[in-house]
Amino acid sequence: MQPTPTEKFYLQKSKLDRVLFILGALCFITVCVLTITYAGFTTQPRGEIKVVLIPDAQTLWIINIILGIAGGILADFRKFLASAPAGLITSFAITGVTLAYISFRESLISIELLIPLFIGAVCGALVYNLFLRLFYNKK
Repeated sequence: MQPTPTEKFYLQKSKLDRVLFILGALCFITVCVLTITYAGFTTQPRGEIKVVLIPDAQTLWIINIILGIAGGILADFRKFLASAPAGLITSFAITGVTLAYISFRESLISIELLIPLFIGAVCGALVYNLFLRLFYNKK
């Protein structure tokens, strides 16, 4: 059985690159989870002190931007001129789409978190390819 293009891309990386790639992906998942948490879609036992991780929208956006840039750089640190802006756009898209998606919802199913992650990943991939051609494909 032949590996898919995504599997080929992953298998061509060194072990360190694979670990950093996974850490980068976790940064983007954290962006989505923080946005969901900020919007109040968490469960806490009654009688417990409510913990506020993100006090306001500005803090949410700043943390998500930092996580997005870090996630982009970790995903492909050798080409950070392309991966950092792609991570930034990915975190913007994930945060914005998540906030828009949950604005009219009263409950969520866990699998629905994949929708904003997918949209953000597509936006980030487009920006990554654009900057990759711009900075790294000089022949």
